[in-house]
Amino acid sequence: VSTQSTGITKKIESTTNPNKHRMQEKILEIKVRPGWKDGTRITFEREGNVTQSSVPADLVFIIKEKKHSSFERDGDDLVHFVTVSLKRSLVGGVDLKVPTIDSNSVLDVRISRIISPGYTKVYEQHGMRSQKDYNTRGNLIVKFRIQFPELLTPEQVEALCRILPD
Repeated sequence: VSTQSTGITKKIESTTNPNKHRMQEKILEIKVRPGWKDGTRITFEREGNVTQSSVPADLVFIIKEKKHSSFERDGDDLVHFVTVSLKRSLVGGVDLKVPTIDSNSVLDVRISRIISPGYTKVYEQHGMRSQKDYNTRGNLIVKFRIQFPELLTPEQVEALCRILPD
């Protein structure tokens, strides 16, 4: 996910030989719109080098998404992973501030139920903007990972066996 909800303008310096005799430098602007996906192609017609037919070639740029520190992209949906301890997953009372793709915006999340492995909470219209319809957004999907202890003491095992059903 490389653009936030507002998009970004990238300036790229291009050096071409438009008339086969001398090189020409030009600054091209790419207005990356929110929601553009990995592989989106931007074409500048006749801005490339002159080919054998004496017609300048097209110059094509391909969008490459950058990894995001908080999200994974799945189409227009954004996935955010949260790790909670086994204790918190069993007793509930998990309060989180979940980031959104909009700068400095967070969702306050309270989970008061048991969180089982694979538990997911979906927030509609908090994902990426749709490439086809700017007013439509994907979802923000919060997936919970349970952090299990690596070892239990014999006393802990005995206590768990007493309080948990088979």
